[in-house]
Amino acid sequence: MQASEMLFFPIFLALAYFDVKYRRLPDFIVLPSLGLALLIALVRGCFVPAALGAAFGFVIMLPGVLLNLQGGGDLKASALLGAVMGWLGAFQALFLSLAAIGVFALIMRVLGKRKPEDRIPFGPFLLLGFIGGVL
Repeated sequence: MQASEMLFFPIFLALAYFDVKYRRLPDFIVLPSLGLALLIALVRGCFVPAALGAAFGFVIMLPGVLLNLQGGGDLKASALLGAVMGWLGAFQALFLSLAAIGVFALIMRVLGKRKPEDRIPFGPFLLLGFIGGVL
């Protein structure tokens, strides 16, 4: 785990909070954080892996947005995750995030707490994937 990755923990924590409370991942947090992640990567000499990670995070989540299963904030936050962790770290973190939200949705559905059309905030699961990816 690198110090630069841990710099982004409070950011992902704030995103999880905003998503649960307001059902939004605000651009005023995501976009400057994405710029900061890419700037840190540039200074550290690893801009290309960070840019590829951002692109990977964006592209892997794009079908969910196009199918109206997720919002645009999830897409941009996934790009941020990729910029911070690189494409392989983003793959691992997003896999964990998507698996966790799937299990959560299934449990909630079985318990009768959610209907299939109910939306679940992705921010907390992105935080979980980030933590799992850096550990």
